[in-house]
Amino acid sequence: PRSKKQKKNLSTSSPGGHPRSDHPLRASCWVEATALLLLRFVYKTAPLGYLPAALILCSQLFIVVPRGASAVLLQSNHPATFGGMSKPDFFPTVNEKWAAVGPPGDETDAAKFIDAVTHFLPIFDRLGAVFFPVKNDVGGNVEKLKKSLAAHPAGTLEQLLKNEIAAGTQKKSDSASIALLWLKRALQFIFVLLTKVTEGMDANKAAKEAYETTLMQYHGFMVKKTFQMGLMAAPSTATMLGCLGADPATVQADMKKFVDLANPHMVKIDGFLKSNALDDASKA
Repeated sequence: PRSKKQKKNLSTSSPGGHPRSDHPLRASCWVEATALLLLRFVYKTAPLGYLPAALILCSQLFIVVPRGASAVLLQSNHPATFGGMSKPDFFPTVNEKWAAVGPPGDETDAAKFIDAVTHFLPIFDRLGAVFFPVKNDVGGNVEKLKKSLAAHPAGTLEQLLKNEIAAGTQKKSDSASIALLWLKRALQFIFVLLTKVTEGMDANKAAKEAYETTLMQYHGFMVKKTFQMGLMAAPSTATMLGCLGADPATVQADMKKFVDLANPHMVKIDGFLKSNALDDASKA
């Protein structure tokens, strides 16, 4: 039988036997995790009138505790802690899909491009709640592209958009043109982030700089503040790489290969949108 002292020690320990004060899910992390989840809710559902109050609350939660919840939120995605089973490395299959899209010098195969982006989308699940707004944006625009392609079949993205221009429907909110425009902007953000990480910048700093040079110029005040506060809890490079594969060096090499494969397609799409007056300065 255990003594009272032993029982007291057990009651103040985590399930893993560590003192609760040393357990990763400490109170400060739960407070910051709450802020992240509130940011996600605000971005998706809050009426405009409630945004200022919600943003102030989030900012106070971030000020109260140090950054760290991102590591907690990501732990369940780490290969070593996912139900005791390792996840496969993220990039090999994704790189195969992007290689299948074809040479960036040709027009972009619509179905293969959508398939490649769809296989890339789970990266946001691995990277955690900080990137949920980007995941929702990318996923929503991929679905719009799928519906548009099903309704108006075309072999390439360029042809799909040319057909909309000819029909005068390119400015409609559910058009493939608008969907591809915002998809391009979101992917540019993540591509710049990953490029900076492969060049040696810490992922937390890279996320902030990538946002400032890509998406920020297209966001209004409220959306901008939501993103900026969310990125305060972006993961470090070590945490990010751990969520994407077992060996950090291999993940980083595969990440660079991904950027080299996918970014030329984004450059080409960006040029097509601009040359056809489809890249406007509208803000979210």
